[in-house]
Amino acid sequence: MDIIAKRLAGYRKIIKNLGVRGWVSRSSARRAAAGTTSRLVSKHCATPLYVRGATSDIRVFDQIFVDLEYRCLDQLRDVCTIIDAGANVGYSSAYLLTRFPEASIVAIEPDPDNCKALARNLAPYGSRVALHQAALWSEQGTLDFSANTTGLGNEWARKVEVTNGLGSVKAMTIDQIMAMHGLDFVDILKVDIEGAEEKVFAAQDIGWLKKVGNIVIELHGEKCSNIFMKAVVDRNFAITQCEELTVCLSQD
Repeated sequence: MDIIAKRLAGYRKIIKNLGVRGWVSRSSARRAAAGTTSRLVSKHCATPLYVRGATSDIRVFDQIFVDLEYRCLDQLRDVCTIIDAGANVGYSSAYLLTRFPEASIVAIEPDPDNCKALARNLAPYGSRVALHQAALWSEQGTLDFSANTTGLGNEWARKVEVTNGLGSVKAMTIDQIMAMHGLDFVDILKVDIEGAEEKVFAAQDIGWLKKVGNIVIELHGEKCSNIFMKAVVDRNFAITQCEELTVCLSQD
């Protein structure tokens, strides 16, 4: 089976699952498999979403709108403020904006091409969304991408690293983001930053954690997990697992 046929088979599988409606024509699926941007519509999202062909976008869409990876947050109430760190092309933000119609999101994504797709996907939500082309980190400054994560098909796994100060990626902190947007409290902090959570949660000052109600995070390896658990141990969280996500729900 050639690569186009494999992708087409994968897209048909997603269409067959009940999370997707509206993108069912063979011509649309074949265009996406060949590398053309197509549009998907899910019953779990208030707006259509764009999927770049020949990228990791379809796999991210599958996780969020077919596997419903963020269903672990569905029971929350009175959600007003969300930070989506590692927003990729906006599918997680779109899911949360649909689930919590009174909420606004600050979405952070370091990759410029992902950020363009993110802006397109979240444009219908207007002033409910603020976007930053940046990476979440322990301190302000500049970073760069790890060379081995910049290839085609790896758009969902871009990693950043410290450079000699000439990096092209802006680094932002939680404190900085909250100050910029006048946030006194964050109801949901979603973090999927490909290992950079090690730096964020090992920082000398993590006082901002007291201003976060709920956290959903993908932890990358044992070291990241240990650092994160140490950071949140004194918080009154109920901690569970949902798919690849560690979910910390406030018990206050």
